[in-house]
Parts: sequence; C-alpha cells; structure tokens
Amino acid sequence: MILDISRILKSPGDSMDFNGLVSLGDDVFVNEHIVNVSEITVEGKVKNISGVIVLEATGKFSYSVPCDRCGEQTDRSLVFDLTESFVKQADESLQDAVVLEGDTIDLRDITEREAFANLPLKNLCREDCKGLCLKCGANLNNSPCECKDDEWNPQFESLKGLIFD
Repeated sequence: MILDISRILKSPGDSMDFNGLVSLGDDVFVNEHIVNVSEITVEGKVKNISGVIVLEATGKFSYSVPCDRCGEQTDRSLVFDLTESFVKQADESLQDAVVLEGDTIDLRDITEREAFANLPLKNLCREDCKGLCLKCGANLNNSPCECKDDEWNPQFESLKGLIFD
C-alpha cells in the first residue's frame, strides 16, 4: 500500500486519514514456523506537525500457526499499532525519523515489521494444552496415552533415590 502524502507535505498542520490492505504473501516464516497470514488491514492518520510527517495507524490480521505443544493448526487474530515519523531531510534532533524519498510512503515494510514484532513468542491452541506424550507422541488433548509411567532409564538409577524419597 502506497500513501501519496504530497498534499500534506506542503501544509504544516494538515492531516490525512487512510485505510487499505497490505499483502505480505501467503506463507511467511516466523519463530520457526510457517505462518499463513491474511492480508493486513491498516487504517490511521498521517499528520504534518511542523514539517515532521507522523504516521499513526492500527493494523489487524488473521493468521494460522501450529500449536507449540501439540502441533495442531491454530487460527489467531492480532491487532497492533503502527507509529512512524518521517522527514524530508536528515535531522540530528530527530534520529528515529525516516528520511522520505519522494512524496509517498510505502506501508508494506513498516506494517510487516510491526506485525511480526507483535506476534506472540509461544503459540498455543488453548491455554490448557496438554501437548504430546514424550514416549509415544499421542496428542494428550484428545485422549490419554497407554504408556507406563513407571518406566525408568537405568542410567539415572542413582538419582532415583534423590527424586522419589
């Protein structure tokens, strides 16, 4: 999504509302998973504050990712904020501001960066997900497995007394 801000660049105090879709493609690799991302809906305002262009917006999207405990595919949605400042020329006092090249702002990179920075580090299908059995791999959310709990690795026999006494 490209914003044409030529109108407000010349008018300090002016602002412009916008909304639209930013497409990132179908599959994106994030946090060791391929995340199926829908288009990101972005809406907000661009303001010219004494020559500094300030973008404030909200992004929303849905995504699908496997649960980190059981591997089941999980659908989620995320709402996040976008804030960025732009200037026509580099300024020492505004070190965080991005220098504009032309009269447009490409929202794709900004939106992608903020969207993925706001994704959770751990994705669970539900808060009480029991995960998979470490021995047989059964999904413990669906049914208990038939593994015996009393199996013990003989290499740890000397530690058994410390743990179970």
